[in-house]
Order: sequence, then structure tokens, then C-alpha cells
Amino acid sequence: VEHLTSLYQDQNLPSGVRTEYLGIAYHPSVSDLSVALAIESQGGDATGARVGFAYQFDPAVGFRAGYETVTGRFAMGLGLRLTPLTLDVAFTHDNALGGLLAFGMVYLL
Repeated sequence: VEHLTSLYQDQNLPSGVRTEYLGIAYHPSVSDLSVALAIESQGGDATGARVGFAYQFDPAVGFRAGYETVTGRFAMGLGLRLTPLTLDVAFTHDNALGGLLAFGMVYLL
């Protein structure tokens, strides 16, 4: 444990940075489209907005996309629900890291 602790002591990573969000979402009852907007504040530094939407093609397949103004990052993803299993894949682009893929899986008991 001592060795693991020493690995992270000199990383100069910001600690205690607090990010606050205030948001709203709208989902009309006659549509499969949801729209969301959030205002984001990061410890008094940058204030920006996040906007996104999700579209449910059918009960098993959904698509979502969003944009973050502080970083200029765009993300999109696809979800597949095969009860009791849910699979998600998402793509985003980061200026420092390039294209990023994320995968998720949830199994409901």
C-alpha cells in the first residue's frame, strides 16, 4: 500500500476542484426525443454549458449526442437494451488524447 501511495503523491494533479451543475431536461410525451441543457461551473474558473439530446429508436436502441462549450468537446453514443443486459458505446474527441471510445455493460439482477 505504501508503494501505491507514493505513486500518486508527486503527480501535481488538481485536488479539491469542485464542479457544479444546474440543468434541465425536456422529454415530450408524444416524442422519443429528449433534450437537456446544463450550466457548469468549475471552481470559479470556467463557466460553460453542456447541451445534448437522446433519441430512442425503439425500446431496445437509443442514440445520444452532446456538446460541451468549455472544452469544445463533442460526444455521441449508442445504447442497446437486451433485457436484462444493456450495452453502451460512446465516442468523443479530446484535444490532448485524440479520439476516445468508451464501452459499458450493465446486467440487471
